[in-house]
Amino acid sequence: MTTQRSARGTARLTLPGLVLTAFGSVNALAAGTTELSWSGCASPLVSHQLVEGGNSYYLNAYVTDQVAPFSGCDLRIAVTDRSAGFLGDAWRFDVGGCQPAGSFEVFASHPAFTKCPTVRGALAATQAASFVYDANSGSASVAFSMDFGQLQTLPIPNRRHLVCAIRFNHASSVTGDEPGASECGELERQVCFQLVEATYTDAGGNRVQWASTAPWASASGAAEAPLVCGTVSATNTTWGMIKSQYR
Repeated sequence: MTTQRSARGTARLTLPGLVLTAFGSVNALAAGTTELSWSGCASPLVSHQLVEGGNSYYLNAYVTDQVAPFSGCDLRIAVTDRSAGFLGDAWRFDVGGCQPAGSFEVFASHPAFTKCPTVRGALAATQAASFVYDANSGSASVAFSMDFGQLQTLPIPNRRHLVCAIRFNHASSVTGDEPGASECGELERQVCFQLVEATYTDAGGNRVQWASTAPWASASGAAEAPLVCGTVSATNTTWGMIKSQYR
């Protein structure tokens, strides 16, 4: 073993095949930060979305500054209603809810923002997603899980990378509480989205928490000023319960 000092004065211990610096081992790599936004990866973050019946909208989860290699990730987003305390039919994308099957989808690459780099990159991945409604609380959870099957290192970690794009198809949604046949009402009510869990799987198989700089988003079918979502408590739903109901 030898002790060396670089031109910058950083001490190094040199062993065969291993270099340790005073800043920590090669495994002490930075975890990224996550954000929710209705906008593309190169655009300013958009936290509130005005929604209209007949259109689809994408809520996107991004990560930036992910230096550490990882083999997968898990996200959970709580969905709550600020207006009435329970989700209206326009946001019932769960199995058995008002919205028809196929109205809720989650993508690992954005169908519209094709220039956004993704955390998956060119790797194949096993994905699962769900929208689960809790009748007791009147809220829902969106869950997304992705496993690459091998380690992935982002080539330009300081760029914003798409983790997933969540599509809400409001083709059947209308405002008001008297919808017609095959319509889902109360689109005007404000809905809050909170990123309550965001983790990645590191090289040792451990789940590591991502911090979030923009964990809140909202949507409403009314043009009034959006309410502040940051005071809403997330639903206490277990991860096992969510994964068991992937659709």
